[in-house]
Amino acid sequence: PVTVTVCGPGAGRAERRLKRLLAGVRPERLIFLGIAGGLSPTLAVGDLVQASEVVGPGGERFRPTAPAWISAARPGTLATAPRVLVRAAEKAELWERLGRPAVAAVDMETAVWARLADRHTVPWAALRAISDPAEESLPLDFNRYLDAEGGVSGLRVALAALPRPVRMARLLDLRRRLRRVAELLADAAVEAIGG
Repeated sequence: PVTVTVCGPGAGRAERRLKRLLAGVRPERLIFLGIAGGLSPTLAVGDLVQASEVVGPGGERFRPTAPAWISAARPGTLATAPRVLVRAAEKAELWERLGRPAVAAVDMETAVWARLADRHTVPWAALRAISDPAEESLPLDFNRYLDAEGGVSGLRVALAALPRPVRMARLLDLRRRLRRVAELLADAAVEAIGG
């Protein structure tokens, strides 16, 4: 049997959802799936990165304890940031701080999940699909539109973009990309659970 939980963006939400899951079931392993921004210039939209190492916002490091499983994924470093890295310069700065690994991506949840999984001694692995490459800045500062749990308010984003048609076009392109990477992650999930 497989149990799925969805948390959305943000460390606080990720921690609460995983704690709730672990309070109810004792899984054989945890597989963390989600999207990420590219940090290394070798990554393109849709590339899959399987964590060989996870680095938290404070520099803490975690190693996956479940075996590698996704044939199309590239092993690499997943860095967890406390906020959305909006500008390409922010992503470049984090990549430099990490020591410029060949494959690296950034998200907002993986280190939280890794810490909890290790604390509960549950084997885990993490996979991220790239939604925006290292050289690309996002069309809006999504940090301005986060709710208390770290989720993005679609209505607030749309209202901010409406007065600027170019920005709206870039947001719609990003939305299409997110759908595409979600499909890639769904295929990877099927492979991960052996289906």
